[in-house]
Amino acid sequence: MKNKDIVKNLNQIKNLVFEDAPNIAGMRIKWLIKDIENQEYPDAKKHQIVSFIKSGFRIFGYGLLLVSLEAAVILLILSEIIGIYEELV
Repeated sequence: MKNKDIVKNLNQIKNLVFEDAPNIAGMRIKWLIKDIENQEYPDAKKHQIVSFIKSGFRIFGYGLLLVSLEAAVILLILSEIIGIYEELV
């Protein structure tokens, strides 16, 4: 849930309180809390590890450009595949 969605919900709940609908406001607060608690965040540690692996492949791949173009291209393509996986972690 994005911050603007949370603020929108809180403003709607505030209006319910001022309109003498505290029961509905209470239910909305419970739903909002449940949504925030159930929100999944990416694993920063896994993302960092995969990022370091990807960087290693890139550095090694660029170094291989001096020795073998084919091997360098393969490693650089692998680093991009690892980069896609990195965004999913």
